[in-house]
Amino acid sequence: MPSLPDKEGFAGMFAGVSNGTLLVAGGANFPDKRPWEGGKKIWYDSVFALESAERGVEERRSVARALAYGVSVTHNNGIVCVGGSDIERHYADTVRLEWKQGKLVTTDFPRCRNRSPTPPERCR
Repeated sequence: MPSLPDKEGFAGMFAGVSNGTLLVAGGANFPDKRPWEGGKKIWYDSVFALESAERGVEERRSVARALAYGVSVTHNNGIVCVGGSDIERHYADTVRLEWKQGKLVTTDFPRCRNRSPTPPERCR
């Protein structure tokens, strides 16, 4: 399997498989110096797609913001990415990533603020 095009790697990425393609998105790292050397953490909005080992890794930039440390799950040929954080705060947003015919398609889910046991109709 080809490596991601980054010498450090990424922590806290979203990952899953969409229509047979491995997608990994977001993440964070310390690209210049280690944290104990005063390095600054950087968050990323990159999405990498690996359709096959022969084609290699393709990079796409299309997620709404640079995030890491959320949760992702593969569902119905897409990847549902929930939450995450950046340098400023934690987020409760949800986005679906899908690889369709060589292109990345993103779909934002509606924001739900209802804390009752039964979600409102628009969030089901």
